[in-house]
This record gives sequence, C-alpha cells and structure tokens, in this order.
Amino acid sequence: MFEFGDFLDCIGTLSKQKTFNIKQKYLSNLDIYLFIDMDLSLIKNNHWNMLASIFPGCVRLINSDIDKKYLDKFHDGKMTIHDEKNWIIEKIELYKELKVTKNQIVEASKLLRLRQNSKEFIGLFKKRNTKIISYGIYDLIREFTNSNNLADIEIFANHLIFDENGIVKDFKADKIVVPSNKGKILTDFCRDNNINLDSVVVVGDSKGDESMFLEEPLNILISSNGNGYDIKNVDIILKSTNFKPLVNLFKNGNPSLEKRNMFY
Repeated sequence: MFEFGDFLDCIGTLSKQKTFNIKQKYLSNLDIYLFIDMDLSLIKNNHWNMLASIFPGCVRLINSDIDKKYLDKFHDGKMTIHDEKNWIIEKIELYKELKVTKNQIVEASKLLRLRQNSKEFIGLFKKRNTKIISYGIYDLIREFTNSNNLADIEIFANHLIFDENGIVKDFKADKIVVPSNKGKILTDFCRDNNINLDSVVVVGDSKGDESMFLEEPLNILISSNGNGYDIKNVDIILKSTNFKPLVNLFKNGNPSLEKRNMFY
C-alpha cells in the first residue's frame, strides 16, 4: 500500500497500472464511463435522512428505528438481499402512511449538497457517460440532478409511484436497486452498450457499493476517515472531502504521485 498524505492511497501494483491506463485513455480523449454512488459519494449527505428531516419528530423516531434495525445487520455483515429489499419496503410503507407528496420530495432535494469539485470531476467524462447507481429514491435524486445542471446523468435507483394527487402509493418493485445488485446493473449496462469494463471508473463510499468494485474497473473508495481497506478490489482511497485530487490525477497527474513512480 502506498500512502499519499491526506489525499490518495493507491493499493498494489495492479492498481497503479489500472490508474495509468485510465489516465492515458482520458488524455487520449477515449470514452471512459463513470458509475458513482449517490449518498456520501456524489453528495455530502444522505438523501433518505434529508427526506426524513421534513417529517414531524415522532415520525423521525419511527424512521430511525427502521434504519437502526437494518444498519446493525449491515455493520455486522449479516445483511441479506431479503433484508435489503425489506428495508426499502418498510420505508415506502412509512411514506404511504404519511402520504408523502411529490412537493415534499422536491423540498427534500433542496437539502442535498454536492461534494466540493464533484461537478468538475464529472465534467472530465463525456456527456452522458456518467451513471448514478443508488440504493435510494430515483425521484428525489432526479429532482436534485435536474436542479444542479446534471440532467444528463442516467440514474439507476428505486422509482416511486404516485397517485393522481401526487401522493406516494408504492414503488416499482420490478426495478429495485439494492447494494447486492448494483454490480449486476453495472455489468448489464456495459454488456448491452458494448463498454469494456477496463474503461470504467467506479466511485463508492462503503460496503454497500462493493458489488460494483469488480476486478476490471478503476475502483475509487471515498473514505474521509481512511476506513474501508477491507473492501475488495479497491484501487484508490480518496481521503479528501472533495474531488479535487481526483481531478488533478486525471488531468495532469498528481505531482506527489509521480514522484513515487506511480505513473512512470
């Protein structure tokens, strides 16, 4: 493992070669695709929590109890795909009871905050080459991207169904996105669009994104506190709270990395 101050770690010889290959493709103006997680990756906060923050206090407690039940399993490594689906279902059932509206979704989207320099990082990739894969709510994420001049980003997330009055009545269970199928969504998209996986960059922040961290892509883990070394196939750990080190890495190479023969 190679330490690079507070900004980047690069793990292993293969990781250095993969980083070099992606950088060369970028500099040669070749197609590179970015698949990025939403919460704590593209944005600083958690969009589920921001939606819950507009609820009355007693409802926020119910929401917290739902989260705690599944987060305990997640942190203990005991989360199953059945649990992943049930977490979404319980959340949507709560929204149905509360009669959550489209307008509330819009209001919650205004509380989300992009990581610093994230637009500059996304701007490195060709138009429509960035995809969000999120264990979250499509409708809220789409409101956010549209209002932040990121409407070209394709989103894979969980779609809500609204009634004629704009009130949540269900979600599209046939299009469910959970942590364990994120990798399949990525590989299916690449297969269907003739994209080589070694031309893919993946950005995530936790075990919930590990299924996307396949062997071929360049896998970047955002971990401001340096945690996450146990996640498989991680190539770079971004310790910074913003994307500027990655922008520098793609555009000109980070001088501190070059001195350590990362590229040359």
